[in-house]
Amino acid sequence: MKTVKKNVYYCDFCKKRGLSASSMSKHEKHCTANPNRICRLCENSLNIGEIVTELKKRFVIKQVTLSGSQYFEGEMDIEVVEWIGEPITFGEVENIAENCPNCMLAIIRQTGLSQHPFDNEIGINQFNFKYKEYSSSYFADKQRDNYNDGYM
Repeated sequence: MKTVKKNVYYCDFCKKRGLSASSMSKHEKHCTANPNRICRLCENSLNIGEIVTELKKRFVIKQVTLSGSQYFEGEMDIEVVEWIGEPITFGEVENIAENCPNCMLAIIRQTGLSQHPFDNEIGINQFNFKYKEYSSSYFADKQRDNYNDGYM
């Protein structure tokens, strides 16, 4: 029998793990959970950490218990957003991130709003962020801009 011990490397910001220190180091620089991330897509110098800190001042996430409704029976514990300041809108996140899907994902993920319900009792997420669709649209726009600028 052969026993091999291997080092496993973990991202300091998310749950990703791997067997290569160099690839994990590269991942950490661009991880959407890293407040000081460098975006590979738009190469913006946005300070996501500062943006998220400011956005988090505008809400609190609270645990509430709902009693039966037309959607479920019994009781159900959910987390709800209680707005302290002006509610954060998806359009605002788009503007801050300059429509970059990776930066939008980082902001939504780091604020914690991606997994919490907004505005209604059954917990429908009003952000409704579809990363794949935004990425496709973003790349199509970039290609069109490059084509019009004479790069293609």
